[in-house]
Amino acid sequence: MGQDGSTGQDWPHYGGSYQFWRYSALDQINRSNIKRLTPVWAFQTGVEDGGLQATPIVVDGIMYLTSSWNRVFAIDAATGKEIWHYYYKNPRQIGIIYSPWNRGVAVSGGRVFMGTLDNYVVALDQKTGRELWKVNVEDLRQCGCNITGAPLVVRDKVIVGVTGGDSAHRGYLSAFDAETGRMVWRFYTIPAPGEKGHETWEGDS
Repeated sequence: MGQDGSTGQDWPHYGGSYQFWRYSALDQINRSNIKRLTPVWAFQTGVEDGGLQATPIVVDGIMYLTSSWNRVFAIDAATGKEIWHYYYKNPRQIGIIYSPWNRGVAVSGGRVFMGTLDNYVVALDQKTGRELWKVNVEDLRQCGCNITGAPLVVRDKVIVGVTGGDSAHRGYLSAFDAETGRMVWRFYTIPAPGEKGHETWEGDS
Protein backbone atom coordinates (compact mmCIF):
# COMPACT_ATOMS: atom_id res chain seq x y z
CA MET A 1 0.00 0.00 0.00
CA GLY A 2 1.18 3.46 -0.81
CA GLN A 3 1.85 6.01 1.90
CA ASP A 4 -0.73 8.22 0.19
CA GLY A 5 -3.54 5.85 1.21
CA SER A 6 -3.78 4.04 -2.12
CA THR A 7 -3.67 0.29 -2.71
CA GLY A 8 -1.80 -1.70 -5.36
CA GLN A 9 -2.25 -5.30 -6.40
CA ASP A 10 -4.28 -6.24 -3.31
CA TRP A 11 -7.38 -4.76 -1.72
CA PRO A 12 -6.73 -5.92 1.85
CA HIS A 13 -9.28 -3.84 3.79
CA TYR A 14 -12.89 -2.76 3.43
CA GLY A 15 -11.77 0.76 2.56
CA GLY A 16 -8.78 -0.36 0.49
CA SER A 17 -6.16 0.78 2.99
CA TYR A 18 -6.35 1.90 6.62
CA GLN A 19 -6.79 5.46 5.32
CA PHE A 20 -10.05 4.31 3.67
CA TRP A 21 -9.42 6.29 0.51
CA ARG A 22 -10.89 3.45 -1.61
CA TYR A 23 -8.32 4.32 -4.25
CA SER A 24 -6.16 1.93 -6.27
CA ALA A 25 -2.91 3.11 -7.85
CA LEU A 26 -3.14 0.40 -10.54
CA ASP A 27 -3.07 1.98 -14.00
CA GLN A 28 -3.57 -0.87 -16.48
CA ILE A 29 -7.12 0.39 -17.04
CA ASN A 30 -7.33 3.99 -18.17
CA ARG A 31 -9.33 6.30 -20.42
CA SER A 32 -7.69 4.99 -23.57
CA ASN A 33 -8.59 1.31 -23.09
CA ILE A 34 -11.63 1.17 -20.83
CA LYS A 35 -13.95 0.71 -23.85
CA ARG A 36 -12.20 -2.56 -24.66
CA LEU A 37 -12.96 -4.23 -21.31
CA THR A 38 -14.92 -7.49 -21.54
CA PRO A 39 -16.03 -9.97 -18.83
CA VAL A 40 -13.67 -12.91 -18.33
CA TRP A 41 -15.58 -14.78 -15.61
CA ALA A 42 -18.69 -14.65 -13.44
CA PHE A 43 -19.33 -16.22 -10.06
CA GLN A 44 -22.72 -17.08 -8.53
CA THR A 45 -23.16 -17.23 -4.75
CA GLY A 46 -26.33 -19.31 -4.84
CA VAL A 47 -28.58 -16.79 -3.06
CA GLU A 48 -29.95 -13.50 -4.33
CA ASP A 49 -31.83 -12.15 -1.29
CA GLY A 50 -30.68 -8.58 -0.72
CA GLY A 51 -28.16 -8.75 -3.57
CA LEU A 52 -24.41 -8.40 -3.12
CA GLN A 53 -23.51 -5.56 -0.75
CA ALA A 54 -19.98 -6.59 0.17
CA THR A 55 -16.68 -5.03 -0.83
CA PRO A 56 -14.52 -7.97 -1.97
CA ILE A 57 -11.18 -8.33 -0.20
CA VAL A 58 -8.22 -9.42 -2.37
CA VAL A 59 -5.05 -10.80 -0.78
CA ASP A 60 -2.31 -12.54 -2.80
CA GLY A 61 -4.59 -13.15 -5.77
CA ILE A 62 -7.44 -14.66 -3.72
CA MET A 63 -10.77 -12.81 -3.49
CA TYR A 64 -12.84 -13.15 -0.31
CA LEU A 65 -16.50 -12.32 -0.82
CA THR A 66 -19.64 -12.53 1.31
CA SER A 67 -23.24 -12.79 0.20
CA SER A 68 -26.57 -12.68 2.01
CA TRP A 69 -27.15 -15.02 4.94
CA ASN A 70 -23.48 -14.98 5.98
CA ARG A 71 -22.00 -17.02 3.17
CA VAL A 72 -18.26 -16.60 2.60
CA PHE A 73 -16.37 -17.55 -0.57
CA ALA A 74 -12.69 -17.72 -1.41
CA ILE A 75 -12.24 -17.31 -5.17
CA ASP A 76 -9.25 -17.33 -7.49
CA ALA A 77 -9.34 -13.70 -8.63
CA ALA A 78 -7.78 -14.54 -12.02
CA THR A 79 -10.07 -17.41 -13.01
CA GLY A 80 -13.20 -17.08 -10.84
CA LYS A 81 -12.78 -20.65 -9.61
CA GLU A 82 -14.08 -21.31 -6.10
CA ILE A 83 -11.39 -22.43 -3.64
CA TRP A 84 -13.68 -22.91 -0.64
CA HIS A 85 -16.97 -21.71 0.81
CA TYR A 86 -18.42 -21.39 4.30
CA TYR A 87 -22.15 -21.22 5.02
CA TYR A 88 -22.95 -19.93 8.48
CA LYS A 89 -25.99 -21.52 10.12
CA ASN A 90 -28.34 -18.72 11.15
CA PRO A 91 -31.36 -19.33 13.41
CA ARG A 92 -34.62 -19.72 11.46
CA GLN A 93 -36.25 -16.61 12.94
CA ILE A 94 -33.49 -14.30 11.69
CA GLY A 95 -35.11 -13.94 8.27
CA ILE A 96 -38.33 -12.66 9.78
CA ILE A 97 -36.68 -9.94 11.85
CA TYR A 98 -33.75 -8.77 9.77
CA SER A 99 -32.61 -8.12 6.26
CA PRO A 100 -30.16 -10.84 5.26
CA TRP A 101 -27.23 -8.93 3.80
CA ASN A 102 -23.60 -8.86 4.83
CA ARG A 103 -21.06 -6.25 3.78
CA GLY A 104 -17.82 -8.15 3.90
CA VAL A 105 -14.99 -9.74 5.80
CA ALA A 106 -11.60 -8.82 7.20
CA VAL A 107 -8.52 -10.93 6.41
CA SER A 108 -5.36 -11.03 8.52
CA GLY A 109 -2.90 -13.46 10.08
CA GLY A 110 -4.16 -16.49 8.18
CA ARG A 111 -7.76 -15.87 9.24
CA VAL A 112 -10.96 -14.52 7.68
CA PHE A 113 -13.34 -12.70 10.05
CA MET A 114 -17.07 -12.08 9.62
CA GLY A 115 -19.93 -10.73 11.75
CA THR A 116 -23.24 -12.59 11.63
CA LEU A 117 -26.96 -11.88 11.57
CA ASP A 118 -27.39 -13.46 15.01
CA ASN A 119 -24.68 -11.22 16.49
CA TYR A 120 -21.62 -13.48 16.51
CA VAL A 121 -18.11 -12.99 15.16
CA VAL A 122 -16.54 -16.00 13.45
CA ALA A 123 -12.95 -16.66 12.45
CA LEU A 124 -12.20 -18.96 9.51
CA ASP A 125 -8.98 -20.55 8.34
CA GLN A 126 -7.82 -18.47 5.37
CA LYS A 127 -6.68 -21.50 3.36
CA THR A 128 -9.55 -23.93 4.01
CA GLY A 129 -12.55 -21.94 5.29
CA ARG A 130 -12.72 -24.13 8.42
CA GLU A 131 -14.29 -22.39 11.43
CA LEU A 132 -11.61 -21.66 14.05
CA TRP A 133 -13.68 -19.82 16.64
CA LYS A 134 -17.07 -18.21 17.13
CA VAL A 135 -17.98 -15.71 19.84
CA ASN A 136 -21.28 -14.07 20.78
CA VAL A 137 -21.10 -10.26 20.91
CA GLU A 138 -24.40 -9.83 22.78
CA ASP A 139 -27.59 -11.87 23.15
CA LEU A 140 -29.71 -11.14 20.08
CA ARG A 141 -32.93 -11.53 22.09
CA GLN A 142 -31.87 -8.78 24.49
CA CYS A 143 -30.35 -6.19 22.17
CA GLY A 144 -32.27 -6.76 18.93
CA CYS A 145 -29.00 -6.10 17.11
CA ASN A 146 -26.81 -7.91 14.60
CA ILE A 147 -23.65 -7.39 12.55
CA THR A 148 -23.89 -6.52 8.86
CA GLY A 149 -20.76 -4.37 8.48
CA ALA A 150 -17.32 -5.73 7.70
CA PRO A 151 -14.95 -6.11 10.67
CA LEU A 152 -11.63 -4.27 10.75
CA VAL A 153 -8.39 -5.91 11.93
CA VAL A 154 -5.85 -3.62 13.58
CA ARG A 155 -2.70 -5.47 14.62
CA ASP A 156 -3.98 -8.39 16.74
CA LYS A 157 -7.50 -7.06 17.33
CA VAL A 158 -10.72 -7.67 15.37
CA ILE A 159 -13.01 -4.65 15.72
CA VAL A 160 -16.74 -4.87 15.00
CA GLY A 161 -19.78 -2.68 15.46
CA VAL A 162 -23.42 -3.69 15.80
CA THR A 163 -26.67 -2.50 14.28
CA GLY A 164 -29.58 -1.24 16.33
CA GLY A 165 -29.37 2.56 16.20
CA ASP A 166 -32.89 2.60 14.80
CA SER A 167 -34.25 0.44 17.63
CA ALA A 168 -33.17 2.35 20.76
CA HIS A 169 -30.02 0.25 21.15
CA ARG A 170 -26.98 1.86 22.77
CA GLY A 171 -24.34 1.25 20.11
CA TYR A 172 -20.76 0.21 20.70
CA LEU A 173 -17.57 -1.09 19.12
CA SER A 174 -16.03 -4.31 20.42
CA ALA A 175 -12.47 -5.58 19.99
CA PHE A 176 -11.63 -9.29 20.06
CA ASP A 177 -8.30 -11.07 20.18
CA ALA A 178 -7.77 -12.27 16.61
CA GLU A 179 -6.24 -15.57 17.68
CA THR A 180 -8.62 -16.64 20.45
CA GLY A 181 -11.83 -14.59 20.04
CA ARG A 182 -11.59 -13.28 23.61
CA MET A 183 -13.16 -9.83 24.00
CA VAL A 184 -10.49 -7.27 24.86
CA TRP A 185 -12.50 -4.04 25.14
CA ARG A 186 -15.82 -2.38 24.35
CA PHE A 187 -16.44 1.30 23.61
CA TYR A 188 -19.99 2.66 23.91
CA THR A 189 -20.74 5.49 21.49
CA ILE A 190 -23.25 7.06 23.89
CA PRO A 191 -21.90 7.84 27.39
CA ALA A 192 -23.65 6.33 30.42
CA PRO A 193 -24.73 8.32 33.50
CA GLY A 194 -21.62 9.59 35.25
CA GLU A 195 -19.47 9.42 32.12
CA LYS A 196 -18.16 12.50 30.34
CA GLY A 197 -20.61 13.72 27.71
CA HIS A 198 -23.72 12.19 29.27
CA GLU A 199 -24.91 15.66 30.24
CA THR A 200 -25.38 16.47 26.55
CA TRP A 201 -28.22 13.90 26.35
CA GLU A 202 -30.95 15.90 28.05
CA GLY A 203 -34.49 14.87 28.89
CA ASP A 204 -35.66 11.71 27.14
CA SER A 205 -33.21 12.08 24.23
